[in-house]
Amino acid sequence: MLATQLWRWSLVGLCASLLALAMGQSPASAAFGFGDTYRLSADQVLPKDLYVIANDIVIEGTVEGDLAVIGRRVLITGTVKGNTNVLAARIELSGYMHGFIRTIGAAQITPPADTPGPARRGTTLPTRFAPASILAQDAPPLQGAGEDLPWRTTALIALGFALLGAALLWLAPQALNGPARRLEGRPWLTALIGLLTAQFFLLIPLGTALLAALMAFFWSWFPAILLVVFIFTGFGLIWFLSPLITGVWLGRRLNAGMGRAPESRVMQVLAVVLVALLGQIPTIGIFVYLASFVLTVGALAAPRRPAELTAAVPIPQAAPV
Repeated sequence: MLATQLWRWSLVGLCASLLALAMGQSPASAAFGFGDTYRLSADQVLPKDLYVIANDIVIEGTVEGDLAVIGRRVLITGTVKGNTNVLAARIELSGYMHGFIRTIGAAQITPPADTPGPARRGTTLPTRFAPASILAQDAPPLQGAGEDLPWRTTALIALGFALLGAALLWLAPQALNGPARRLEGRPWLTALIGLLTAQFFLLIPLGTALLAALMAFFWSWFPAILLVVFIFTGFGLIWFLSPLITGVWLGRRLNAGMGRAPESRVMQVLAVVLVALLGQIPTIGIFVYLASFVLTVGALAAPRRPAELTAAVPIPQAAPV
């Protein structure tokens, strides 16, 4: 019975994700490169972001998005219209970079910051780089993401939320319906509690610093560092999984508006998928996830009402005499 219900709800979530994908925009695509040697030739124009991990990296073409590379030696003689992020032992920059330039590594040669114009020209390459030894090797082809990759990624995210939401609603419904009920009863107060909690632990991390100081005083600095990492990773996990609670809350409101039981699982799963898909829309998605994160943190941090405590701990009935 459980497998049948999960399979049915996963199909419903997949259909909802495909329907939303047909009406929405796909997120920005990216290309990926890896191997011993990576080269973007001068005649190549990449209309997307580029992420490369290789030993020797040569960028001679044009990258219309951001560039992020990690390698041993990096040579950039082409054009980067977005931001440039380089982590390497030796970095040689002599191309045109329109955005911010962030480099980490030894023997860096960065373009001068006072060069006029929208793009900044780098310094002349020194002879010690020896780019001929790199270009002589057989460079791997461009490992780019196809046009269907953003669609596929978004569909997998929606399907994952549908499966996870259906499983939690079936196996542990109160794990999602409990915070959703607190959010449903006092949405503005819950949002205020979530905003103050996130600010106390993340934006102005007084709570995190206090807990870390107490941990370091009574134990040592290593457990304190682990506690800080745990707090930040926990909030990151809440950020990613927040559509589960806000989607269930939205599903409860839709069920009530249609005259159904608030805890009808099909509409709740569809609402979870809808919130997750809205979070994948470029520019708008960051605000959707921000609102979902604040509401979820508030729902988790808000005190439980007496009605919830009574429902959570059933009072045993006296046996008839």
